[in-house]
Amino acid sequence: MDLFQEAAENAPSVTDRCLVRLRSAAWRAKRKNDASSARAELVSIRRIARDALINGEIASADHDIISASTLNLEALTFVRAGENGPAAMLMDEAMDLCQNDLWVTLDYDAGYRYQTQIRTNVAQMAWKLADRQKALSFLEQNLSVTAHQHPSSRSESLSIAAYYYYLDTQHTFALSLAEEAYLIIAAEGSPNRLAKLRKVAVAILDSMQLTDEAAWVLARIEEDPLGFDSDLLGRTF
Repeated sequence: MDLFQEAAENAPSVTDRCLVRLRSAAWRAKRKNDASSARAELVSIRRIARDALINGEIASADHDIISASTLNLEALTFVRAGENGPAAMLMDEAMDLCQNDLWVTLDYDAGYRYQTQIRTNVAQMAWKLADRQKALSFLEQNLSVTAHQHPSSRSESLSIAAYYYYLDTQHTFALSLAEEAYLIIAAEGSPNRLAKLRKVAVAILDSMQLTDEAAWVLARIEEDPLGFDSDLLGRTF
């Protein structure tokens, strides 16, 4: 933890200091499984961001995304504890703070990445609570944002959306999302993510009773781990 503290003290701006401490809280929550300590850190970060906003040290948009990120992480600590009610409330609070992208001291790529992750978590929680319409709505928002403002999160948003549209039995649309995701992930060179996407595609194709295609894609996980096939189906079928 000393390294986090040292990094926070030497951070060039309030925003950077808060983000370092956010990583510290994530480390406590996920690696140390210390939800209490993580939550205390997150409350402290929100207080720092609020005071900085009042003192004119950071812009409103910077304050909002910092606070949203802390609420999102706090929500995840409740998810890990099986407390979906408090988690959903915190995620909705976080989502309310994701309406502004006029960041000043925060890198735009980072800002959109935080917003995209928060929408994904809100969608996953909505699905858990059987609100499919809400879940798919937030996934659609991510697809729109990553198609225009934030292409670096495009493949992840496509893959996640493909899975949930498969669960919603919108198989043709889910397959189209998976096909687009394949092209991007193959270009990015991520074998693990490519394998996960292909497994989703196998489930989609099987549900569409395209068993030959499903078997072919399943085999390509081992035969073509780096994604040299020209597309998801290899232009074979």
